[in-house]
Amino acid sequence: RTQGIQFMYSGFDNFLLRGGMNDGINADNLDWNSGRGEFAFTARADWVAMGEMKQFQSFTANRSADTGLRFGGAIHYQDGDVGDAATAGSNKGPWPNNFRATIDGQFEMQGWSVFGSATYDAVQQETPGNPDADNYAIVLQTGFYLTDEWELFGRWEYIDFDDGIAASQSDEYNIFTFGTNYYVNGQ
Repeated sequence: RTQGIQFMYSGFDNFLLRGGMNDGINADNLDWNSGRGEFAFTARADWVAMGEMKQFQSFTANRSADTGLRFGGAIHYQDGDVGDAATAGSNKGPWPNNFRATIDGQFEMQGWSVFGSATYDAVQQETPGNPDADNYAIVLQTGFYLTDEWELFGRWEYIDFDDGIAASQSDEYNIFTFGTNYYVNGQ
């Protein structure tokens, strides 16, 4: 979470642009001048090749859904603040520079949906001796309606942390989720 200002342009039926300035990653409920970053900006673009923008507000497509295809991408850059303290974890720094980017897509048709995304996260430390990191993640998800009320879904998530979280832990994770939804009164 963060605080900031965002501008959105939706003057086209099939294209949406968003961009803004904020106080950076994980700056939730801190003062705007907490020192986590010198500046940060975020931008996202979405393009609907088939269908309507509003049909992509969920990861599911009921059996009467129109066919739709959406592509999107986003970037975030944050210039960290060295601050006036030498201890990481305080609100006075040092805080790293951070760049994040993602591309994603979603396809829907009568009773079937597919979503995929790839994310890159680069952390550049402001202080010598702290390692930089390049992290990656992939998400693939699908759902299929068996009836008008019952939907099956599956999801795979792959995460690759640069150099692992700790020496005794893996730096790559595969997470699988399977389940079902029952819709009492439609989607």
